[in-house]
Amino acid sequence: MKRFKRIFPWAAVLLCAGAFFSFFHVSGREIAGAAEISDCCRITIAKYPTTEWKEREEVVLKEEQAAQLKELILGGSFTREFSSVVTGFERTAYDIQVDFQDGQRFLSIHCLGGDYISVVDQFGGKHLKNWNKEWVASLEQIMQEASPAK
Repeated sequence: MKRFKRIFPWAAVLLCAGAFFSFFHVSGREIAGAAEISDCCRITIAKYPTTEWKEREEVVLKEEQAAQLKELILGGSFTREFSSVVTGFERTAYDIQVDFQDGQRFLSIHCLGGDYISVVDQFGGKHLKNWNKEWVASLEQIMQEASPAK
């Protein structure tokens, strides 16, 4: 009985720590629709300075770039933020729009540099801290290989 009294508090602490981690850590696989990205989708990425969203450089992804983007998102590691407002990010933003061509569903990801992402209609409108240090470099490479939007 004494052993149980010693083990129980530690088990409760570990259980709470696991629940805390699983709530705040978000895998790219948890982004609804990310696993369904395919060459059948129309995917655009727009890059612009955060102060001038009208000065957009927009590209449409081809089949190969769609697969690269899917891999980038699914392999991502993110952390939920408490606040809806974030500061201290790069001054370049990216908008990723995925049209699943079924007339109903879209996946819209707004990236503030490589620091934060926000997925429309997911995660309670909160930003997710991006832990992938190669995020911007990967997006830039994907954009270089894509076709300009018309």
